[in-house]
Amino acid sequence: DQARAGLRLAQGQYTSTGVSLESSKKNAIETLRTSYIAADEIINIKITQSLYESTGNNPKISTFISDRKLSESIRDKYLNSKGMFLDWKRVIDSLTFESKDSEIESAIVLSRKNFNTINSLLDDMALAINDATKGTNDAGTFAIFLTWQDMIKDTRALANSTMRNLTGTESSISSSVAQTSSAQAIVRNLEAQFAKTVITSPISGKIASLPLRTGELAQPGQLIATVDGGGGL
Repeated sequence: DQARAGLRLAQGQYTSTGVSLESSKKNAIETLRTSYIAADEIINIKITQSLYESTGNNPKISTFISDRKLSESIRDKYLNSKGMFLDWKRVIDSLTFESKDSEIESAIVLSRKNFNTINSLLDDMALAINDATKGTNDAGTFAIFLTWQDMIKDTRALANSTMRNLTGTESSISSSVAQTSSAQAIVRNLEAQFAKTVITSPISGKIASLPLRTGELAQPGQLIATVDGGGGL
């Protein structure tokens, strides 16, 4: 009964944190949706507009990338980032409070993988901008480069903050599952032990003798009772 009470506690609410398994799943799903929105803003607004689209009188970052290998790396990572949203959205949209813990954890792993791709793209863009900054003496162009550097810095901060939230959510879910699984294992173990304390006769009848007394330890092969089934011992 104590073990079952412990299991109910693990399933319902933590003593120290007050975070339930249900609320952990709810927070995880909300964090996943927020991470998707953040990634969409980073790739489809901030990076797209600065990397390949001219806004106003401002040039494109791609115009100033002289290293062909770096330019190809940025292009490939950008296209990879653009292409990941369809499957990512499908996975997140499929999650509900009834989803399995493993499904939520898989979505978190996918989200972290996608943000690693975004961070790698930001690394390449930062390198390209730094190289371009060194090669210009024009004050106006230099000011634009500084604006891009600030954009990369802010975007990276948003990506890293989202990654930390995903990591915290993953830990919360894992902790909830681990504590519940441990409590379930304890209950099953005690139930198995308790089942061995119940002695059942293979036939119906009345006890004829009971040599084993309360508090004594039964050994394998020991006679503990005889039962009169009506047709003899």
